[in-house]
Amino acid sequence: MKLLIVVQDSVVAVDGIVLKLDLTAFDLTNIWCIRWEDDAGELEYSDTRPNDQLSSIETYQPIIDAHAAELAINNAPPSLADRKEQAYETLKSLRKEFELTSFVHNSIACPIGRTERTDISSLTLGYTSGLVPAETVTRYKIDATTRIVFNGSAEFLPFAMAVMGRSQQLFQIEEDLDNQVNGMTEAELDIFDPLASFQAMVDTL
Repeated sequence: MKLLIVVQDSVVAVDGIVLKLDLTAFDLTNIWCIRWEDDAGELEYSDTRPNDQLSSIETYQPIIDAHAAELAINNAPPSLADRKEQAYETLKSLRKEFELTSFVHNSIACPIGRTERTDISSLTLGYTSGLVPAETVTRYKIDATTRIVFNGSAEFLPFAMAVMGRSQQLFQIEEDLDNQVNGMTEAELDIFDPLASFQAMVDTL
């Protein structure tokens, strides 16, 4: 076994696995570090004393045990509650992503599969629905490379209302899926696909 304990940094490494541990419960006064490999080791002091050679690691076995206990905790599978929290965060991220990518595609009736929006003329295809005329004066930013411009507030307001309505719909989807996750078992979470579930509900809008 290889052991390295650096007291000042609260670092304990056992066979190359490094963890930060609270060492205050152990008597390590004036010790800088402890090194051990196989059946011999060295004790290095933080004062002017020369290093001591170690022939036994028994004194520091409690620290090794603490390392093993912490490692077991770190490697333990997440609890059901932790998995649900992770699912909630994933759904929140998906809602934000859909907000960024679906306003133009769906609220303004542009083709859902369109991904390239650098050509302003392609975006105006969706305006034939009458929701927003294609004439341009007042700027509204859609993404980093494209700006759609509206002819004053009379044209912008319907678009803004559509975006707000879309946002409310996406928040409702997130809330509905959060409620589903809240009632799920471990087995149900195993087969739950957040993206597919969110997309399926968006497709019904």
